[in-house]
Amino acid sequence: MSEFAQWQASERDRVEAERRAWVGYEAPRDDEIDSLDGEVAFLEDFALAPNSKRTMTYPQKRFQRWLIKERITPGKGGFTDDQLRRYVADLSRDDAINRFSVVKTYMSYGPRYYCQKNMLQWRPIKERPRVQEVLTALRRRLKDKQSNQKQAVTVEMLRKMRAHVDLGNHKDLCIYTAVLVGFFCLLRKGQPGTPHGP
Repeated sequence: MSEFAQWQASERDRVEAERRAWVGYEAPRDDEIDSLDGEVAFLEDFALAPNSKRTMTYPQKRFQRWLIKERITPGKGGFTDDQLRRYVADLSRDDAINRFSVVKTYMSYGPRYYCQKNMLQWRPIKERPRVQEVLTALRRRLKDKQSNQKQAVTVEMLRKMRAHVDLGNHKDLCIYTAVLVGFFCLLRKGQPGTPHGP
């Protein structure tokens, strides 16, 4: 090694030593790394609000139980379309799932979250036409179930109630007005009336 190369190497080492001293660099000890890992776990626990954690917990557990039941161990490529289609079919058998928004939550916090947590590849549902087809069918099926449900309060009930209201009595009028406001204001924009009448 030439004298210049030796000087250059020693100068590089000196500059690096100064930099480390300036920023207070020391190689982290194992107990410091464990402490930082504990802090990361603590922060991850605070990343979600308590209600969000509750919303996530059941779909995650249900999906893991389904994986065990079906004896599925995903590879690095994540889940196949056929596996996800079978999971959607399993969700369709669950009587507790009565809205499509619940199915979307189960798909998001089930297979998608599982892939993200375990660093597996996840292809979005919109890129999986065969899975989308099954989800669309389930959405229609759940919509049919909902349309057969009875309304909590119907227009007919309001008409019958009106027959017993004394409009001269302020208390009766106040209660009937509150019922009307509750009935008509809590409807969604897409539902200006009940499905069975005006």
